[in-house]
Amino acid sequence: MLGRVWDKVVFVNNGGVPKMQKRGTVYVSCALTGMPAEYVGRMKEVIAALQRRGYEMLCWQLVQPNWPSEQLYLHDKHCAKECMAMLVVCDERSTGMGMETAFGIDCVGKPILFAAHRDSLVTPMILGASKVEPNCRMVRYDSLEEVPDLFDDFLAEVYDTPMPLFAETAVA
Repeated sequence: MLGRVWDKVVFVNNGGVPKMQKRGTVYVSCALTGMPAEYVGRMKEVIAALQRRGYEMLCWQLVQPNWPSEQLYLHDKHCAKECMAMLVVCDERSTGMGMETAFGIDCVGKPILFAAHRDSLVTPMILGASKVEPNCRMVRYDSLEEVPDLFDDFLAEVYDTPMPLFAETAVA
């Protein structure tokens, strides 16, 4: 167990309604190269749902599409290093996602939740990591809408601390 992380939670009283400002930083990794716009849109929906829950996102959507490969590599490596935890959506295969995952595990020991649709074929490397690495878990979902709840549950388990209770609201 990694200890308490929720001490950084900040609530803002906005007209009597508490709104969560920040829980911690999350890096979302998923396949992107060659993926259809619909798939990318679904990943953006997951990111938006996590943001509404108060997570600060360090993710690919912040990257400029015309960045040189070395700048993209350094950006993604930095995000994997600086985040509190990683969410790896592994429904599709991706070499970059594998590199980010390996860096997160081997170099910085980040908690990593691997999430894949129940019918997705997932590489044995990811399945093996989820069984061997103490801060990694693999979950299957029926709908991407389940992923934010699964992520909250994972962090509560890894950090051995109950999640703060709040109504999900957009942060102003």
